[in-house]
Order: sequence, then C-alpha cells, then structure tokens
Amino acid sequence: MAEHQDKRRKLDEGKEEKSGGGGAEEPTQELIELEGIQSKLDEINEKALEKVFEVEREFNQKRRPVYQERQKVLAKVPHFWQQALLAHPLIRQMVTDDDIEVLQYCTEVDVEEFEDIKSGYKITLRFSQNPYFPESQLVKEFHNKHEEEIHVHGNVPSWKPGMAPVEEIQPAEGKACMTEGRQYRLMMWFVENETLGLGSHDPLADIVKEEIWPNPLKFYNNEVEEEDSQMGLEDESEMVSGEEEDEDGGEGGQEVYEEEGGEDEEGSDEGQE
Repeated sequence: MAEHQDKRRKLDEGKEEKSGGGGAEEPTQELIELEGIQSKLDEINEKALEKVFEVEREFNQKRRPVYQERQKVLAKVPHFWQQALLAHPLIRQMVTDDDIEVLQYCTEVDVEEFEDIKSGYKITLRFSQNPYFPESQLVKEFHNKHEEEIHVHGNVPSWKPGMAPVEEIQPAEGKACMTEGRQYRLMMWFVENETLGLGSHDPLADIVKEEIWPNPLKFYNNEVEEEDSQMGLEDESEMVSGEEEDEDGGEGGQEVYEEEGGEDEEGSDEGQE
C-alpha cells in the first residue's frame, strides 16, 4: 500500500511540474492527438456495428423461408410446441396446470426481429380452436426506444366464460379469502405491459428467443445438457418468486407443474406412491 501511494505521489508531482504548479492543467499535444485517434476508432466501431446489422438483416431474410418450411413439418407433430416449451427446465418449473392445458392447443411459436433489428422483436404463439379464448394468436412485442429503455406490449386474450385468470373475492367477515377462475403464469406473461430500463431483460423472452426458437427439436427430444439446465437459475427465481407467496396464501389453487431431474426424482416417486 505504501509503495502504491509513493508511486501515486510521484505521478502527481510530475503532473504539477508539467502544468507549472498551479491553475487548470492545459491538455498536452499528445492528449489532443489521442482524442482525435479515439474519435476515429469510435467512427470505425459505429460503421462496424452498422455492417453487423446489415449482415444480420441479410441472413434473417434467408432464414425466414427455412423457418416457415420447418413449421410446416412441425405442424404435423401432435403437441410439438407444448412438449418443446415444457422441456425447458425453467419454463417447466414456472407453469401451472392451466398453462399446460392451454399449450396443448399451441400449433406454432414464432420469433421475428423487426426489419432494422436494433428496434426490437416480437414473439407469437399461434393456437388451434380451443375452449380458452377465440384469438388464433397471442403476440408479445419488445420495442427498443432510443437505446434507453424497452417497451413491452402484451396481448390480452378475450377469455371465454370460466377461463379467465383467477380473481380474489373479498370474504365475509370471519371467513377465509376465496378465489375463482383459472391460474396462469405463462399466459399472464403474455398479457403484461411494462417498461424495462437500459440493460434490463425479460428472462422468459430470452429463453424462447435465444434457446428454444433456434432449435426446438433439441428440447422436444430432451437433448438439453445437464449444465444447460443449471443456467439461468437466478432468472428462474426472478420469474417465480412473485408467484410463490400467492400460492401459499390460497389453499384452493391448482398445483404448479414441476418435473425435475436428478435428486428430485426420488422425492417425486415417493409422492406418487
């Protein structure tokens, strides 16, 4: 520590000698030259970033028809997207029984970046005719605004009678709190509207866009590596922490769908027996 302080003192003394010992230090010719060089580097980096976007746009256009070709085949596999989504360990741990029931009608998952890429993307779930809502698709959009925040817009379905999310009923004095309706987590994520700050992200959107969408067959076939299953545990906690308190408070709620590997399998088998 003393040696570091001595070096720091000598550097400060050297600066004072160069600046004449008083007043604001004038930028040296070397610093002026360095600022000019840094400006050139910044300009090059900006151009490089535009090239990256340009290349990404080009390959997005090439990938799009291949994704469409893939979907034509996947549409022939019963409940493909339900099984692929639930095979992801973090989604499997957050969904409810009602989510699972809705997902059996999911015929397509689609992720599409906006044309200029940097302004955002959207996630679309398409459904066959079902008893939950009349809409054929639910869309969640992520708009990057001026590189300062992300505006998230969800799609609220027109719930059919008896299928709306659970609502708390104020109990009569001296009686327990009652709830009625369905319990959703994944479906409620689709209806949320929020604004994310710079550097923030949506864990579930990242899972769908970056992990499942590029290769859903890997999840459908349960080819997810064990170490992949351990990634994003903090994000998982972030997704489910807000829900656990509600479940503890409501005795009549449905159980959360959980199917874990490893040590948890033994406990699960005992419960079934």
